[in-house]
Amino acid sequence: MASRADMKSRFRIVGQDTIEGSGSEAPPDIDLNTLLGMSASELKYTYLKAKRAESLRGLDGELEGHLLTLVGPLSRGSARRLTRRIATSQRFPWLGKTFQSWAEDRGSGINRVRLLGERLWFHFETRLGTSVIDGDPCVLLDYSHTANPWPVRQVQDELRQVGPKLWLGSATLRTHVVLYFALTTP
Repeated sequence: MASRADMKSRFRIVGQDTIEGSGSEAPPDIDLNTLLGMSASELKYTYLKAKRAESLRGLDGELEGHLLTLVGPLSRGSARRLTRRIATSQRFPWLGKTFQSWAEDRGSGINRVRLLGERLWFHFETRLGTSVIDGDPCVLLDYSHTANPWPVRQVQDELRQVGPKLWLGSATLRTHVVLYFALTTP
């Protein structure tokens, strides 16, 4: 006869191991290749389980950006394969983000884009705040700066750390996640 612990490891009991809230233990560290292979729902699960930042200082400097996947119909099938091919191309224009913290909980940044040379576009303010995804702490990137075009001002990114020098981000439009991305430090 199987022990209770053995049964629990083989069968998930309804209501246990839910992905909501921050009370659950963070998963082990993840690498970029693992993130690149995940679906949108797996990335959401990973984001919900990720470590909550206590300071913005770990983001200071130039971080390399990686588009992981779009959310919705474009995250499946041939659309996902096409997105992956474009995002991993040497010609993909988004290079990443540059961060500068002013304090433990405040800072700013800008996106680095390769388009007729390297350009700095779309300024954002950073702060520790509350996720629109699950209401738990995260790093918020707020693009509502008046110098940004109106569509960009509607975007808010969120970050949580998933591994050493690796951050998982979600881009939200109002309260809807539209894509997931990763940032790596050199």
